[in-house]
Amino acid sequence: MNLVKRILLLYAILILPVIVYSQVNCGNLLVNAGEDTSICEGSTLQLGGIPSANWSNSNPNVTFSYSWSSNVVDSLLSNPILSPDSSSTYLLTVTTDPIGNQNIVCSATDTIVVTIIPKPVPTINPNDDVCIDDDVVVLSSGIPTGGFYTGDAVINNNFDISIANLGSNDIFYTYTDSNGCSGTVASTIIVNPSPTINLSSITICANDNPLLLNIGSPSGGDYLGTGVNNNIFFPANANLGNNIISY
Repeated sequence: MNLVKRILLLYAILILPVIVYSQVNCGNLLVNAGEDTSICEGSTLQLGGIPSANWSNSNPNVTFSYSWSSNVVDSLLSNPILSPDSSSTYLLTVTTDPIGNQNIVCSATDTIVVTIIPKPVPTINPNDDVCIDDDVVVLSSGIPTGGFYTGDAVINNNFDISIANLGSNDIFYTYTDSNGCSGTVASTIIVNPSPTINLSSITICANDNPLLLNIGSPSGGDYLGTGVNNNIFFPANANLGNNIISY
């Protein structure tokens, strides 16, 4: 073998393929399930941070898959929304899609504690029935005090009978506690129509005995007028002629 052939053979032997592997540090995966928080009973919240996962080194460009605890309905979303009915700790697991030419997969977790604050349970004492011609009713029977009233014919915590429904009217009392949690209770106020009253006239002599009045219907009302005392008409105290009696 001549010298030229030997040199070419040596050159071919020395040229070998070199594979460069990217360096992946899984410590770059940052997971944020969100800050521990407290919410009112019946409220909703959004889990996760903004964002819920991040790669602290911009190279390579990393994408993520999300998995929340089994008690989260939309558990594969980065920021699911839920309405918990009890205090819970939620676990977020974030997994990267394969990274680099080695297809390395990184995974990390974080948790968030959600505390449920019970909402207040206010009460309201039953309201008395009212008549269509009564005055405005000041609403004040809600407990604890300090809440506000809404509903049919309610203006500034007053029940305005002049604009109320004849019959049943729905009233609501809402109380908000120091935690900002609110509770509402319902009640009704019945507005009754004015009764239809009939009153008969009578004729009596000036020297007749006192007469117990029973000329109004329906019975059970009160009589007022000249010569009337405790629903009894005293002719001796009345005017000669006509006397106006109200029932």
